[in-house]
Amino acid sequence: MEQMDKEELLTVNELAALLKCSKLTIYGLVARKKIPYKQPTRRLLRFRKSEIMAWIDGGQVSLEKPTISDKRKSKRIGITGTVNVREIVERAKKEILEA
Repeated sequence: MEQMDKEELLTVNELAALLKCSKLTIYGLVARKKIPYKQPTRRLLRFRKSEIMAWIDGGQVSLEKPTISDKRKSKRIGITGTVNVREIVERAKKEILEA
């Protein structure tokens, strides 16, 4: 993999740990394009830490109801239930501020 730049890149596992959520939640956010990500290859996802922090700080989270199309996509990739994005973001903010 080419290095995108010298900025810290997070894996799905690292981001899930940072946000205190499951990998499945991360994949769901990516599938619905609700979180900034990079996909250097077809099967590889990376997240710039600075973009994630800006996403959390800026409240760049869309809390709109999922459309029927979104629900179908979620079923195709195996996501069940709803993802409470607001809760994930608030938990991450709290963890970052306490660190």
